[in-house]
Amino acid sequence: MKSTYQYTTRKRRPLGHFLLRASEVTIVVAGVCIGLFILFSHFQPKHKVVNGKAVSVPQLTTTKPVITIKEPTYTIQLPSDWVQVASEDIPTNHSVTWQATEKYYDDRILQIYVDTIPTTLPVNAELPITAVGNHFTVGQLSQNCSNFTPTGTQNTLQAEVLPPKESEWDNVNFICDIPRFTDNQIGTGTVGAPINTAVITGPTMGTHSYFFLFSDRNINPDESILFNMLASFTAR
Repeated sequence: MKSTYQYTTRKRRPLGHFLLRASEVTIVVAGVCIGLFILFSHFQPKHKVVNGKAVSVPQLTTTKPVITIKEPTYTIQLPSDWVQVASEDIPTNHSVTWQATEKYYDDRILQIYVDTIPTTLPVNAELPITAVGNHFTVGQLSQNCSNFTPTGTQNTLQAEVLPPKESEWDNVNFICDIPRFTDNQIGTGTVGAPINTAVITGPTMGTHSYFFLFSDRNINPDESILFNMLASFTAR
């Protein structure tokens, strides 16, 4: 018996049908995106813009607290953590010594000599000061005097066998501590005055001579501490 096979053919849809379908899908996707955007925008915080006059806002500055020291012939301000650690009142030595106590910074010391000036005491750097009324103005601090004093050296082995030597900075005479050039002691002096001497007159206690010796052996020296102290000094 002969088998008969029937072949069926599927009609191809026109291209326009597929383009229509693609357009429908695109419209649906676009609608979903727009809906999500509107929903997301609804929950965003609203930013209000106000037009007005510009104002300047002062910046906060931090100032370390200080204490005022009152001595018979002068007053001076020191950082609040500093304390008096020594005092001499003998014919050959009238001086007071203060020291920092803040952790990691207690290797800073200030000595003030009054009238009994150690004119042979060597220092590592010189700071000129000038009396203006009953206050002092501060000049430019020198670098380590071993750098500009004859025979000065930064070689430890050579320096330790050398004697201190008289030197000069901005017309102020002083003695450079060449053998201990790493000690970082700053001394004060005045043009035309004896070594380590600055003379000033107060309205009540009259004329006195002063020497300020600042030792800063901290790993991060801060000479501004001395500058601020001297700026606050007032002869009584």
